[in-house]
Amino acid sequence: MSETQAPSVRRQLLVVLLLVVALLVSGAGRTEAFHPCALSVTPGSARHFSPGDLFIGSVEVECPAGAATFDIYALAAFSGAAGCPDDLQIVFLQPSDRRVACLQSLTPGSAPIPTLAGVSAPAASARFELVRTPWPTVIADRVFYWGVCVTEPGVPLVPGGDLRCVTSRLTQPSARGFSIVMPVLPGDTQNNFFGIWPFAVHGSGHTYDGGHPGWDVEFAAGASVRAAADGTVQSVLIDVNDPSKRTVQIEHPYGGQRYRTVYTNVEDPTVAPGAPVTTGEPLGMAGRSTSGSGDSQIVYYMTHFQLDELTSANPIVNGVSNPYAISPEPYLTPEGRALFQRIWGAVAYNSELTQPFPTNPRTGPYPFPITRAWTLQNQPAGSALPARIEFRYEDPATDPVSYVYDFYTLFDGAGRAVESGSVRVRPRPRPYSTIDFQPRDGEGRPSGPPRSGVYEVVSSTLRIDWGPPGAPRPADLSSAAVYTTE
Repeated sequence: MSETQAPSVRRQLLVVLLLVVALLVSGAGRTEAFHPCALSVTPGSARHFSPGDLFIGSVEVECPAGAATFDIYALAAFSGAAGCPDDLQIVFLQPSDRRVACLQSLTPGSAPIPTLAGVSAPAASARFELVRTPWPTVIADRVFYWGVCVTEPGVPLVPGGDLRCVTSRLTQPSARGFSIVMPVLPGDTQNNFFGIWPFAVHGSGHTYDGGHPGWDVEFAAGASVRAAADGTVQSVLIDVNDPSKRTVQIEHPYGGQRYRTVYTNVEDPTVAPGAPVTTGEPLGMAGRSTSGSGDSQIVYYMTHFQLDELTSANPIVNGVSNPYAISPEPYLTPEGRALFQRIWGAVAYNSELTQPFPTNPRTGPYPFPITRAWTLQNQPAGSALPARIEFRYEDPATDPVSYVYDFYTLFDGAGRAVESGSVRVRPRPRPYSTIDFQPRDGEGRPSGPPRSGVYEVVSSTLRIDWGPPGAPRPADLSSAAVYTTE
């Protein structure tokens, strides 16, 4: 492109972006997009499929019976950019595997291929889940927009043309440029107990309060907790869980927003209220913690690390602790993300069969039952494992004596339930976790010997191996089958 052409192209691209921005709707919105059809957009950013993947939202297309067919285009646009990242990967989840056009990657006069062409107008609303994208494509100091456009069949979507669209701004940390690192140095990580206990997991004191409002991060013995970003120490408080420890809170004003990072279970703090701190500065030592008793006691060192956005609270307020808490995951710098992913690959914790992601959605005070289905992808030759496993986490208060509140159902390839019962797991970071499936009858009574297995979960992937009822537990995961979830 010549230097004389470049300003003209930039101006035309700016016009495109302004048209997109002008159509912006905040929150759930509805607009007449293409008579007689209407579009309704629901943004979302809490649901993750694997480290780095984000569910951006959904859109409904509603047309009266007998309306003509139409073409649908999904779009993406960035502020402050003349183009889109080369690795932009935004697709429909439902319908699946449909690419989204990035408007700023189109030259003036060109037109994208419809995401869905020749769609028959449904009598009722049709819902399209949009979209799956790796975080690195949208981590930048700019605002990201997405949306949907509807045109008559054969009428191309042309930049600068008649964009009959509904769009939504993705509320995202990258739009404001605020970012953080992990509160631990690469050489100070440890995994004696869990590694990282993730965001919004229920249980261990967070069963009925919306879920865990941060990450619990393990440290090596004697390692320092580090400031995740530049800021000012707001307070150094007595830790509510251990009066011998301290909780350090640091404020991080940025671009009109107010963020706060919180570090609990800190020993011998080295900072005082009002002191400025820089990214990576030591705040004190990670506190000693224990689990179990006697010969089975586990000693580990950890801090609860929490990120608060103080300008807006969680809309689910009643019964939710720390309503300003948000997941640290999308705010990580590339270096912070690399360290996080290294730790995350070896994480193991009690509820990962139903809440396996580093960022799980916070819920209302009573989220039960929490269910998750895992679908078989491949298995060793000669095996005949179920096509689908559904795990269910029930309210612990329903069985406070025997502590049976994790359940399973096995399904065959035709979708028929072939076995159900309760589950007991023993998470271990290495070399594998153990699991026991106890079949139960319709009255909840054990109906046979358990199946003993070994497993490993890393976000959306479950590797698992077990034998028939009563058989010895497999020695390792060398013959494991692979299941996945969304």
